[in-house]
Amino acid sequence: MDNFMNERSSSDSRMAPPQISAPASVTEALVDDSIKPDRADWIDVEPVNVNVKDESTSARNADRSGCIHSAMRILAGREHSKVELKRKLLSRSFDETIVESTLERLAEDGLQSDERFTESFVRSRINRGQGPVRIRMELLERGIADSMVAPHLDMGTSYWLKIAREIRERRFGEIPDSSDKSWSRQARFLSQRGFPSDVVMRALGG
Repeated sequence: MDNFMNERSSSDSRMAPPQISAPASVTEALVDDSIKPDRADWIDVEPVNVNVKDESTSARNADRSGCIHSAMRILAGREHSKVELKRKLLSRSFDETIVESTLERLAEDGLQSDERFTESFVRSRINRGQGPVRIRMELLERGIADSMVAPHLDMGTSYWLKIAREIRERRFGEIPDSSDKSWSRQARFLSQRGFPSDVVMRALGG
């Protein structure tokens, strides 16, 4: 009986499948969660191609178009100097580079002109009764070069004297008051209007 049991035990050991031990490296990999395959190796994900350059270009073109439209609306009201128009566009938060390119394009197309603005400005100020000194100062403040201003104001003393007399008579009457107080008041009025001292003296009969 003992011989039979020994033979059966020996036979069972021959029939049992062999035990295969996993390599240590594989076992560690299965236990350690920190060792994971690269997701790009096993997940097929379509990459998202965001073209930042194209979006930036589109936004810039939109800003340029908006700047041009704003400039055109401003110019529709009246003539503006380049400096004057630039200040208004910058106040509307347009990028300075875009504003500069817009101004260049408007000038090239003849839609903005410092020469035309100066001519219009001088005419409107003369109609308001202003003299050459004040007109020149206001044009310089608007970025117009003195070399452009001078020809528009070079009309001769007799022309400005005529304007000064008309303004004085409109304000104080036809007959000048010869009192010192009245003379000083009229002289101050004409000076504030922008007439030079020699024109003021002659307009008051001095």
